[in-house]
Amino acid sequence: MIAPEGRADRLLPPAPQTRRTTLQAIGAFLSGFAKRAFTLVFLSRLFFSVGIFSVFNFVYYIITDYTGVANIPAGSPKAAVATIASMNVISQIAPSP
Repeated sequence: MIAPEGRADRLLPPAPQTRRTTLQAIGAFLSGFAKRAFTLVFLSRLFFSVGIFSVFNFVYYIITDYTGVANIPAGSPKAAVATIASMNVISQIAPSP
């Protein structure tokens, strides 16, 4: 019914890792771009992050300059942007009727 796990004393110790130089680490990271799937996923996540960053910065600008800090209930533009971002995530996750 339940698959038992192996005993801890039978596990092999981890192989010792060799220390890589910074250039080797950068080379290992860049070698992933040889695969098309890695490149597409990396670029899509990069563009998504840049898009979210620019939208939230624009929301911060709108809240501080157009709405005014005095008119924000919490008195903090950062808290207002965080609230808007949270409502955005909830509205995307919640099922529609």
